[in-house]
Amino acid sequence: MYMAAIRRVEDLSSDPRFVGYYDIEEANRQARIEFEETGFRKGKEIGHELGVKEGHELGVKKGQEEAIEKISRKTGYTKEEIRKMINEK
Repeated sequence: MYMAAIRRVEDLSSDPRFVGYYDIEEANRQARIEFEETGFRKGKEIGHELGVKEGHELGVKKGQEEAIEKISRKTGYTKEEIRKMINEK
């Protein structure tokens, strides 16, 4: 039985149709892996860029609100009055 299995493996390994099939399957498997890795990497890069942009925008907005709060305390103007003055500029 063992020898029969060895002969069958030898026969299949010399059969160009079988070897070609394996090569195609292996190439497809490698292509899928590469595609997934590339997609993951690209998605991570895009997510990072969006996160940085959103973080920057939130930081700027928070900074503006803090400035308006300070101006309001120092001048007695309401926050709405200060925003209106900024927008009229």
